[in-house]
Amino acid sequence: MTDWLPYDPDLVAQIAAAMDLRAPNAGALAAAARAVAPGDGGEAVCELATGVGKSYVSAALVAYLAERGVRNILIVTPGTAVHEKTVGNFTPGHPRYVPGGEWTPVIVTGRARGPAPPPDALTLYVFTVQQLIRPGASASRRLRAPDEALGAGLYQRLAETSDLVVIADEHHVYRQAARAFAAAVRDLAPRALIGFTATPDRADRARVVFRYPLASAITDGLVAVPVLVGASAPGQDREARLRDACRLRAAKESAWLAWARAHGVPPVTPLIFVVCRAIDEAGEVADELAGLLPGAGRVLLVTSRSGDDALRALARVDEPSSPVRAVVAVDKLNSGWDVPNVGVILALRALASETLTEQILGRGLRLAYGRRAGVAAVDSIDVLTHESYRTLLESTDALREALAPGSAGRTAPDGDGDGVTLTIGAAPLLRISGYARALAAAREPVEVVPAGADEPPVPPFTLPATRFSLAAVPDEAAREAGALEAGAWETGAREVAVRDLAARILALPLVEAVRTEMAEADRLAAAYLSGVAASSASPGGLPGSSRTPDGLPWDTATAERAADVLAALIAATYHRVNRASGTSF
Repeated sequence: MTDWLPYDPDLVAQIAAAMDLRAPNAGALAAAARAVAPGDGGEAVCELATGVGKSYVSAALVAYLAERGVRNILIVTPGTAVHEKTVGNFTPGHPRYVPGGEWTPVIVTGRARGPAPPPDALTLYVFTVQQLIRPGASASRRLRAPDEALGAGLYQRLAETSDLVVIADEHHVYRQAARAFAAAVRDLAPRALIGFTATPDRADRARVVFRYPLASAITDGLVAVPVLVGASAPGQDREARLRDACRLRAAKESAWLAWARAHGVPPVTPLIFVVCRAIDEAGEVADELAGLLPGAGRVLLVTSRSGDDALRALARVDEPSSPVRAVVAVDKLNSGWDVPNVGVILALRALASETLTEQILGRGLRLAYGRRAGVAAVDSIDVLTHESYRTLLESTDALREALAPGSAGRTAPDGDGDGVTLTIGAAPLLRISGYARALAAAREPVEVVPAGADEPPVPPFTLPATRFSLAAVPDEAAREAGALEAGAWETGAREVAVRDLAARILALPLVEAVRTEMAEADRLAAAYLSGVAASSASPGGLPGSSRTPDGLPWDTATAERAADVLAALIAATYHRVNRASGTSF
């Protein structure tokens, strides 16, 4: 049987070169072109990690189809935000326009009436999935209602074409309405349906013709390095986590702007993306953030109740003139929305591995300046999680499976002591860090490189030959350090304090975040706090101690002071151990 649209490898190579496609995008274009060739109404899926450039593959496929004589192409999007972005991708002069194609299509969205496109024009229909499958919705009625210019409804016009190809952006989303979507597409009788997604539905695995998963994109340097940051304190309140996110964002902003100045490129300002559990909570969070990020328009709330003004502001958050510094959402932005200036993600709910990769990480994987900068604060996306640092360490197997399903890997301490890294082979995929270390990394200095000079390599940093363990720090030293402080905690707060302080100890740069050290961190935290309690209870306690009959809460200021005291003790022990062993550093 002769193919309807025989595969043309030379044309694929020509378009890939003209559009300067990355290797995985060129591979996806080739796979999609092969899948279209039979023209028998088949469905194929290309799995491409978020941030790699699905928009470029879509534009390249449209260019390929146009060169092969196809004149009717439908792109289905999961919602309004992606719909507007897609229209911009094909509109010359638009900030989101994807250049490189030889064809400028006539765009039909179903929202505005106009003259019928000429018969030989390349017509690009861009509909949301709701428009396509909901006959009862007002937008869908417009698609099916008779039109004077067209002589028929848009849906009928599409069904009457003989060369229709459907491109389904964020293909996995449509599985939620699989029967309705399949019926709507089947009634159109397209020559082929090509889906693009970062996370194919399990039911569609047999249809996947090209795979470039997140693990590959991270190791190839095409997206940001995810850093999961354990909460500052287990069970800490929402305000504390919002403050943590703001501090991380401010620190990253300094690094991002310094790198831009050093390399003579337009600056990019990092955003916080906050994921909430419910719409009411999102509204409360937006109000709280407005107090932490003062200024008009600094916080943007986007939910299913948001109007067009919010969506227009969302479409511009990556523009230099945008005042937005934080986007607060529930599930409206789970798929299809990603901008290069998301620097910090705050999850105000527990993260399952599936949620992490499908709905949250994908919103911040694009590189701020389009390429790896060689600076951790610029090349990373910090995800401040609901879980504690310890919980994240204990869930490494699930996280690894989410990033690279079926791959064997390992978890190892970072060479610089900054948490642990998940790896597949020798390739680092994801870091798990404590809050204090993430903040320190975000504040790292950026070296100014003279114009035209080669960028210096990132200097390696290795631990001294002598292995250091918290076991070298005796209980008595920790108790004595605590005895110099004052304070007693209300019932139940001591357990929280031990967990929090132990997590902060594990996040110190001299501490290897491995399971054997967790127990040592617990031991030191408990010893320090027992010294504090003993000092407060004794008649000779420090003057001016503010103990109350019911005790004090364990707050951020107290925790930071305790962590600083123990950090000094641990550093002193570390130096003593290395001096005794004769190791220089």
